[in-house]
Amino acid sequence: MLETYTISSLGVPLVTDQSVVFNVDSEDTDCRINHDAGTAIVEINKPGYYLVKFNSTGYNTGAASTVDSSDGTYSFQLFNNSVEVPNAQARATSTASTAIANVGFNTIIRVRPSCCAIDNNANLEVKFLGQEGMLLDATLIILKVA
Repeated sequence: MLETYTISSLGVPLVTDQSVVFNVDSEDTDCRINHDAGTAIVEINKPGYYLVKFNSTGYNTGAASTVDSSDGTYSFQLFNNSVEVPNAQARATSTASTAIANVGFNTIIRVRPSCCAIDNNANLEVKFLGQEGMLLDATLIILKVA
């Protein structure tokens, strides 16, 4: 099963903790994964293991400094139900439009079975962690592996 969500709008400005909005659902193979084009949350509602791949191109528009570690970085983090997913972060140093960065991560998400009393659905969201940035494109691919 493959689900792909892509944003390809040139020049989408980003600020710290802003979620990436995915405008295009290019493949929607069944009901395991739900996403409404133009929103940031991707819901996985069936149990299993899922490979999540994120890739983005853009640059940081804030000036690099030693005061704030987010200055000068083009950085993204995956969140599941508003909690950071360990090892699902991508970052590169980029301080101007002349230093375009291509960053990405791959991770496995486990979704446990749900019941009427417990909702174990995964609500995935990719957030920008840099100071200010310009998103040139981003792709999110989710593949059920088991």
